[in-house]
Amino acid sequence: MNPNKDRTEVVFLGTPTVSSSALEVLIKSFSYPLDNLNFIIKTVITAPDNLIGRKQLLTPTPVAKTASRNAIKTLKPVKLDSEFISKNLKDLEADLYILVAYGKILPASLLGIPQFGTINIHPSLLPKYRGPSPIQSAILQGDSKSGVSVMLLDEKMDHGPIISQKELVLHPTDTADSLSSNFFSEGIKELVKILPKYIKGQVFPIEQDHSKATFTKLIKKTDGFFEVSTPPSPKKLDRMIRAFYPWPTVWTKWNDKVVKLLPNKTVQMEGKKPIFLKNFLHGYPNFPIKEF
Repeated sequence: MNPNKDRTEVVFLGTPTVSSSALEVLIKSFSYPLDNLNFIIKTVITAPDNLIGRKQLLTPTPVAKTASRNAIKTLKPVKLDSEFISKNLKDLEADLYILVAYGKILPASLLGIPQFGTINIHPSLLPKYRGPSPIQSAILQGDSKSGVSVMLLDEKMDHGPIISQKELVLHPTDTADSLSSNFFSEGIKELVKILPKYIKGQVFPIEQDHSKATFTKLIKKTDGFFEVSTPPSPKKLDRMIRAFYPWPTVWTKWNDKVVKLLPNKTVQMEGKKPIFLKNFLHGYPNFPIKEF
């Protein structure tokens, strides 16, 4: 940190609603000193505005909306390339970057800018479940616990040293949606708690045991599909339904229609509203799936 500064200047990177909630926590937390240290979010980086809804309206990301409400400078690069970095970040002199579900891999040229590095919140107990779908993977494997890792980013995916971790319980009714909200909420609280100690050099990042690393894959629409004639077991189907909600959902084709199986034992026929399975079977008694 520049000795002439009286505060730690932060760049925040994030995009979806969980990122927006984390940003709101940081803004509120930074409104007063943390362990006698002052912090400020100087700039927010998020994805470009996107066309949303049936009317295809150009809409800012949830993070962009939060930053705007709080009068924080916002950048929306299409690419984090050398031109963008040189023009916008090289001379910014921010001390720390914080990343929460930004959605893009940061180049090495960006990671080397802040003196305190780039802190990321990852929703698993690293080195388990590195990669893009740790929450879905934990549900699919039937894990009873997982957690969040506050870590420093390096050039490899989820490979950097751990600053802090918090173990969390997985419940039989949890979905990827509910766990994502809970995990990132707990993660940002853990970050706020540990951040002053990290800046003061009172906690030291610990290298992961890379020999124990496991990896997750990018979820595709087809991951939620199953053949209605050969469905998974009810236990596996339940895990899939919870892991793939709200996207891509679990779905099949029956009578030339898409049928989605959703949490809370609800079913949605293409063009219809979701209803409970028992009511669905009253209307469609020949539907092969009788339980999940």
